[in-house]
Amino acid sequence: MYPGAEISWPTLYLGCLSMTALGRR
Repeated sequence: MYPGAEISWPTLYLGCLSMTALGRR
């Protein structure tokens, strides 16, 4: 497995939350 894959999941999750927060704003 790639080391970036493990951090990729949380990164994408945080990214979605970030975009959602900005979108709601």
